[in-house]
Amino acid sequence: FATGISQVNGNGSQILVGLGGSAGDSMVFRQTGVPNIFFMGRELPGTNFDGGSTSISLNTLNKISGSYSEGQVRGFSVNGSISSAGTFGSGYGSSYSTLGIGQYPDGSPNGLWNGTIQKFKYYPSAISNTQLQLMTQ
Repeated sequence: FATGISQVNGNGSQILVGLGGSAGDSMVFRQTGVPNIFFMGRELPGTNFDGGSTSISLNTLNKISGSYSEGQVRGFSVNGSISSAGTFGSGYGSSYSTLGIGQYPDGSPNGLWNGTIQKFKYYPSAISNTQLQLMTQ
């Protein structure tokens, strides 16, 4: 769960928060060059899974939450609206040990968030879409 304000549209990816491994595999909340937020998964080499593209308002506090459990459809909620799409591959995320706040979790200053992050919480187990929705209202 994260709350943040995106100030401008960026070029490429702007990462609100993400969890990943040292090889660049990750699952992140990201904004692209339009005011949309995605729950993106990336399995290297080069396979990206964008799930749940949802419009956000710039210069406004946006509440975002997502949930993942192996083999299950990802849950994603933005400002009380649920969007679920896709599953990540088998074993995806099982070795993640790096948290990226305001950037990709691979340790490099890449995908820097252009705005503020008000709050972030990590829960170590998947939660229901109803719970995600309640967290973001």
